[in-house]
Amino acid sequence: GESKDAVSKTLIFRVSDPESSWTVQVSESGVHGIEGDATEAEAVITISDSDLGALARGEVSSKSLFQAGKLRIDGDVMATQQLNFIVGTL
Repeated sequence: GESKDAVSKTLIFRVSDPESSWTVQVSESGVHGIEGDATEAEAVITISDSDLGALARGEVSSKSLFQAGKLRIDGDVMATQQLNFIVGTL
């Protein structure tokens, strides 16, 4: 298969209402998530639980959440360009 990005990205999701945090590693072999914060990540994404659910169901786009101030990204914004991977995973 074609490999556009062989490098894995580590993203931390800090979720509010209720509070939790998840480390998600995205690579060509798939998406792997574990509870808790990694020590190092390309980006930290801050989002509410309900908005994350809507994103996962494909009801909203990460861009619209970002523009509405409901999604905060600290770190490498380019690492989060593929947030669509989360659709259908939760």
